[in-house]
Amino acid sequence: MTVYTIGLILPLLFYILVFAIEQFTKKSCAKIDESFSRILFIYYTFFTIFRGTSVGTDLHNYVRRYYLMSQYDFSSITVWHERWNFEYGFLFINKVLGYVNNSPQIFILVSGLFILATTHWAIKKYSLSPCLSYYFYVVFIFWATSLNLVRLFIAMSICLMSISCIKEKKLKRYIILVLAAALIHRSSIIFLILYPFCKVKINLRRIMLFFSGCVFVYILGKNLIGIAIRGFSSLYYEKYSARIGTGSGNGMLLLLIFVFAVCYLNEIYGSKEGIKSSSNKMFEEKLSYNDIWLHMVLLAIAFNVVALKLEIAARMMWFFKLGLLFLIPNTFRFYNARRKGDIFLFLGFIMVCLILPVIYYHSSMVTDNFGIVPFVFFGNTLIAY
Repeated sequence: MTVYTIGLILPLLFYILVFAIEQFTKKSCAKIDESFSRILFIYYTFFTIFRGTSVGTDLHNYVRRYYLMSQYDFSSITVWHERWNFEYGFLFINKVLGYVNNSPQIFILVSGLFILATTHWAIKKYSLSPCLSYYFYVVFIFWATSLNLVRLFIAMSICLMSISCIKEKKLKRYIILVLAAALIHRSSIIFLILYPFCKVKINLRRIMLFFSGCVFVYILGKNLIGIAIRGFSSLYYEKYSARIGTGSGNGMLLLLIFVFAVCYLNEIYGSKEGIKSSSNKMFEEKLSYNDIWLHMVLLAIAFNVVALKLEIAARMMWFFKLGLLFLIPNTFRFYNARRKGDIFLFLGFIMVCLILPVIYYHSSMVTDNFGIVPFVFFGNTLIAY
């Protein structure tokens, strides 16, 4: 078995096992689920922080520049910013770490541990099925991409920490966290739109208006995107104008629309018996975030439409795709094998989970756009796919 294949199979296997135990014992297995999630956290963290510098197309650039920065003082940060277009916050962190040790493994260890620890914290805080959240973290290529786009995923991790501010209506703290993320990767600034967007109540009429707008953007996308970029920055227009009209992501767009439709309909028409039968306030607290996840998936759909015309928009889509890690597990948490309708829904859900690797994960890994195959340990080589 290989590193990535095991990482894909384990969380789904744990999820099915927890479900089976719950049905036979008729008791909640939240603690077992949490224990399994810790095992998964250790597994992904181990292979993340001990990977070689060749695992990730961009990683060798990060570690080479990390070593170079360690040779100079802080006054050179401006030069590096202009030369590499790295944000000041990311450069500052690199420089501080460089004082500790200029080994590339320090950069890999600290960045990887921060990304995985923050993700684990968010899954524990927001997900009703941690193992299932980890499954989608792998099957939707979050883990694989985090091994490559390190700067982007550090920023995404900081944005994850801001989610509770929306529910608690702490706007200032929310802005501070998003701006902190933007100091790592400037595309994070787009996450600011989530706060006001969550104020808009989702209903059928607004959903129809939203998708009508998406169709309009798709049809006139090339011209609209060109006007928007030119109005925002002439520098960015010069940089990206040649790429306008070229993009990808049709498969992901269909998947996002399908997930939103199923989860939204479940919110409106789904059985509440499982929720009512649970006296656990933690369950109710986590479910209360579902509205935010639905808004995030809608924004992911919108940016996916833009990405069909301008591929760079896919980077911004990553921030809102995070909602999938919590929306899907929370939606399907209350299936009960003792209710005939639910057992069929559960089996259908498992079939979808088994099909996803075939139609999405496998094709992405084979093309290896992230440069993570084969997996290589730091100082050793291991074929892992």
